[in-house]
Amino acid sequence: MLELGADLTWALVIAYYRGKLEKYKDLPLYNAIQSYVSGYDVIKGLIANDRMFVVLDRFFQGDITDAALIHSLMGLELGEQYVAVSEKACSQISVVEERYIDGPECEALKELSFKNRKAGIELVEKVARKYRREGRYFDEIVEEWNGFESGSETAV
Repeated sequence: MLELGADLTWALVIAYYRGKLEKYKDLPLYNAIQSYVSGYDVIKGLIANDRMFVVLDRFFQGDITDAALIHSLMGLELGEQYVAVSEKACSQISVVEERYIDGPECEALKELSFKNRKAGIELVEKVARKYRREGRYFDEIVEEWNGFESGSETAV
């Protein structure tokens, strides 16, 4: 099992599995991430929820730096999740409970989700302003990795 913390590596691994790095497929950064996750059946890391996606999208669009990204992730207080990434791991998963969510409960959950997303966006705005001159933007990270020779970096 690969365990990831609230850092740039976690963000890049999430982006890799969500297909956000496909346009960098031939670059060393993509290959490094692919190699880093290779051979694992399960990855443990922060929950990749709606609030987190706001932060990640802003980072990959070049709106915030990696410093703002990391501080935002820590401020969101995301829980942990286990993700089955291989066929072997997926084949061992079973549903332990299923239940229908009715109208009022469904509406309450939608409202909670909306409030959480709004709070996450407000936090990101605050953190982005505080760390706007610290760290590197995603395109700078890609450029740095593109200049590295294969094998010169062992961790993402």
